[in-house]
Amino acid sequence: MLRFLLFPFLLLFSACSKDTVDSSEIAAIFEKHGYAEADPAQLNGTLKDSGIGALPSLDPHAIFFHAGWRPELPPAGGGKAGVGLVLWKAGGAFRVVKVFPGSPAQNAGIKAGDLVSSIDGKKISELPDAVVGAAVYGAPGGVFRFTGEKASGGPLNAGLKRELGGTPTVWGFNIPGTRRGYLRVISFSGRTSDRIRSEMNDLLDSGASEVIIDLRHNFGGSLEELAASLELFAPAKGPVFKVVSRHPGYSKVFSAKGPGPFAGVKTLLLTDSGTFSRAEIFAAALKEWRSASVLGGVTAGNVSITRSFRLKDGGALRLSVARMLPPSGADLDGKGLAPDVALDAQPPGSQPAIGEFPPPVASADPLLRHALNAN
Repeated sequence: MLRFLLFPFLLLFSACSKDTVDSSEIAAIFEKHGYAEADPAQLNGTLKDSGIGALPSLDPHAIFFHAGWRPELPPAGGGKAGVGLVLWKAGGAFRVVKVFPGSPAQNAGIKAGDLVSSIDGKKISELPDAVVGAAVYGAPGGVFRFTGEKASGGPLNAGLKRELGGTPTVWGFNIPGTRRGYLRVISFSGRTSDRIRSEMNDLLDSGASEVIIDLRHNFGGSLEELAASLELFAPAKGPVFKVVSRHPGYSKVFSAKGPGPFAGVKTLLLTDSGTFSRAEIFAAALKEWRSASVLGGVTAGNVSITRSFRLKDGGALRLSVARMLPPSGADLDGKGLAPDVALDAQPPGSQPAIGEFPPPVASADPLLRHALNAN
């Protein structure tokens, strides 16, 4: 979520006069740890003359924190809640393609493959996709009656209340009427690589011959999980990405021990301007290995690794200490990864928040529709 807070943080630079910082302390930290190279004496002089506001010109990812200052984090998902299912419209029918574990939908016994025919007594085929989506995902609370037919036979009749949380960081489904799978990856954190392996196996075992991997607004994660995730798709033994710095302690090469289990699987990646950090490297690596095409927008162009340093006055300074590079060594910082097919297609009413890609009626996602029409 850091990318949404970056602008307020940078405002602190302009509010900080040259009298409020120890320029020699900051120059020393920068010389010892900073990714960018600068003459310490010149940097010290510049900071004395212009204050901390001069630092972003050397390190655009630098952030200064006043002593005692704490960020106010926005609620995950923009404060929205869901009933825990994803729908796919085919003809006049709405099929359940995903039910999230522990969700109201799962607790009500709804399963993938079930058909929904009405919501609160209204025929779902006569409702706009946005209205259907609002019943599935929106403000917390509100009970909606879903009726239809279970895939196993018998009626579906469940009252579902939208609740906060419950969207996994990795989830997927087989797209009805196709041999394509869809895999949503929200971040490379926790057990992302294990979840990718599990979901990919499920998609392939269910008949998918190609997988669409959605990295829109993927906000990064850990280096270790990025490496483990890339190993799953690596075509051969060797580097999957590397971290470079002018300071040896920050540099590291992450490698695969051999071909990954999904090295031969055709993939198509969805990206946008919120595809951030580790996700950019993941997309670049798969593209370079020629196992993936990229559809959507140019990625964020922020592949720097930052570290925070406590200052003597109780404040803190965050600096770029290293940079991630894909196997080719291409530098994406400040530029981003350009897609093979550039499209600025956002789901109706979408916001840059976790879990809103695709929309609750996944078939209404314009970028996903473009992906299905791609060769």
